[in-house]
Amino acid sequence: MKVEIALGEIAKRNALHKSVSAFVDLEELLVTRFLCKTILV
Repeated sequence: MKVEIALGEIAKRNALHKSVSAFVDLEELLVTRFLCKTILV
């Protein structure tokens, strides 16, 4: 029982970490595109 709860917590944290890192990647991509446009224009 305790093992299942622990695995559930780990799964939640992994999912949260993945969504956060995906959001950060998206943000970096947008910033990079914005900087490129600013430099080119």
